[in-house]
Amino acid sequence: MNRPHSLCAITICMLIWLGSPASQAEGATKPIRLVNTQVTLPTSTTSFPPGKGSEIANAYCTICHSSDMVTQQPPSLTRKDWQSEVHKMKTNYGAPIPDDQVTLLVTYLTATFSDKK
Repeated sequence: MNRPHSLCAITICMLIWLGSPASQAEGATKPIRLVNTQVTLPTSTTSFPPGKGSEIANAYCTICHSSDMVTQQPPSLTRKDWQSEVHKMKTNYGAPIPDDQVTLLVTYLTATFSDKK
């Protein structure tokens, strides 16, 4: 899966840094050469196990990471832990999970991956 937004953000940050006064010696200008580069990130062939809410996990969680990142979490995570993780993904990382689907996603993650339901 291509991640054009991430590559674009990295490119913009580099252009800002290269053009900043801190990166230039005594105000001298330094030409930069831009190269068109395509990066193909690995894709996952796995999906979340079936269950009520798996379609939400497959649709929104795998935008940024593979299902393996979730399925390999410790089984000791509680519902509160999963709630916190989903909140972190939405708040800190911008996961576009609709607010009205958060409870169902947390219920699915808890039922599927936690031994402390």
